[in-house]
Amino acid sequence: MIRRFVRIFRDYEIIYNLVIKELKVRYRGSYLGFLYALLNPLVSTVVFAVVFTFIIRIKMEHYGLYLLTGFMPWIFFQQSLSESATSIIHNANLIKKVMFPREIFPISSILACLVNFGLGICVMLPFLAAYGHFSARWAYLPLILVIHLVFTLGLGLFLSSTNVMFRDIGNLIEIVIFVWFYANPIIYPLKMLETKLSELGWDSLLTVYLLNPMASIMVLYRHALFAPESDDVLLTAALVSVISAFLALVIGQTVFRKLQKNFAKEL
Repeated sequence: MIRRFVRIFRDYEIIYNLVIKELKVRYRGSYLGFLYALLNPLVSTVVFAVVFTFIIRIKMEHYGLYLLTGFMPWIFFQQSLSESATSIIHNANLIKKVMFPREIFPISSILACLVNFGLGICVMLPFLAAYGHFSARWAYLPLILVIHLVFTLGLGLFLSSTNVMFRDIGNLIEIVIFVWFYANPIIYPLKMLETKLSELGWDSLLTVYLLNPMASIMVLYRHALFAPESDDVLLTAALVSVISAFLALVIGQTVFRKLQKNFAKEL
């Protein structure tokens, strides 16, 4: 698998050009351009902050920033899966005519989304610092981003290849992502869930909850950007995230390699 990825990234010029092409197509004719990358998380933050501060009333200092540190990684993940799932189908003509690693297409789609995510983080960090959330824990952010990227890449490879064979996959992704969103500590604090489970005598279910890879990845982001988590929760989240990212990449690459032989015929 390592040799395969070395071979893929030798064609970095192709990947670079595809990323640039995707970004240009996405923002062609747009006056705000890359600012749209910030618009989605900002609007989502404002809406949920109003609802959960004034209506449902989650009492947390700087709740808007808390939401933003969750929406940024999630929207990157959501967009990456949606874009990568259709990347092979949308590039059918190239796949039939040019011989180079097919993995380049989902990888390029995910990297294009990563550019938007990176710009969002650059804008978000000064706001966090201004409100007193600057911390040495920010140093963990690159490592967390790598884990998140590897996990996303694994799922992207899996979805992009299976979507060629079973076109229903593309439609089901939106439903799965919608449900998955609420299974992560994005709009509600993990400590709130921990307290509720403790009141019900179901403390052990917190570990089960953290077996959700994105929930664990979100815990790592929040630990680095917003507020520290307990050592037990952090250790569980770190282990689940790393193992899940590795398994996702291995499974995604294995499935992709087996199915890519039929791409030309199916497309």
